[in-house]
Amino acid sequence: MVDFYLSEKYEALAPSDKVTYAREVMRSTGARVIPVTDERRGKLLGLVYRVNLLSTTSTRSNLLVRDVMVEPLLVLDKDEDVLKAIERMLELDEWYAPVVGENGRFLGMFGLEGVLRYFYLSKREFLEGAKSADAMSREGVVYVEPDDSVSRLWYLMLKHKYAGIPVVREDKVIGIVTQHDLILHGIGRPELESESNPRKTKVREIMKTPVYTVKPQSPLVEALGYIVEKNIGRVIAVDEKDRPVGVIDREDLVRFFLSKHRFKW
Repeated sequence: MVDFYLSEKYEALAPSDKVTYAREVMRSTGARVIPVTDERRGKLLGLVYRVNLLSTTSTRSNLLVRDVMVEPLLVLDKDEDVLKAIERMLELDEWYAPVVGENGRFLGMFGLEGVLRYFYLSKREFLEGAKSADAMSREGVVYVEPDDSVSRLWYLMLKHKYAGIPVVREDKVIGIVTQHDLILHGIGRPELESESNPRKTKVREIMKTPVYTVKPQSPLVEALGYIVEKNIGRVIAVDEKDRPVGVIDREDLVRFFLSKHRFKW
């Protein structure tokens, strides 16, 4: 049942909370999505994703959570079969789904990160012999350069639905920028950065280093270990000259497990 894998770190928001408070919660906890619940009954009302907060001006103090929350694409019952829940999430390209109990009361979030942690701690032997190349996405790696504007970075994130993009200089991977980095640096409405900010924030000012990389022929468990132990969404696959050749994210790893093995959950 999915309730075995629920994350306990999620702080629920109320519809009347200010968006500035929601930003602070995401900034301090690193949460990628936050549930919104009824203040009295704890009933699930909606979700706030990072992209919802990044689409609003960071200094608008009068904006409320109810103004930016969205309806969940998927809501799970606490007794739902784990495999079916994962398959439904992958179909919708969702990494998280809220779990509810009686009368729609919010119980927690079921995320791919919890599934991968279970694999890493209890099913690692199923990765024996697997290489990073077996799970990585081989399509052209989307990247930005250090002197690119934040508005270009945001455009690529929205276009490709990526929450993190590597930074490349002279063909070598030197860093990464995620949506959380944008929130940490207080950036709102990134698409307007190049117009409204005379300084034009550059990618190099907010990128994170070091970036965790693997070689295509390195053991796949190495990539899984980085993602679980460092609590990151993806690692970049590079060749012998540190040039990006692929990406392995949480969804790639879950799909690999499901395609190769059937488990008793």
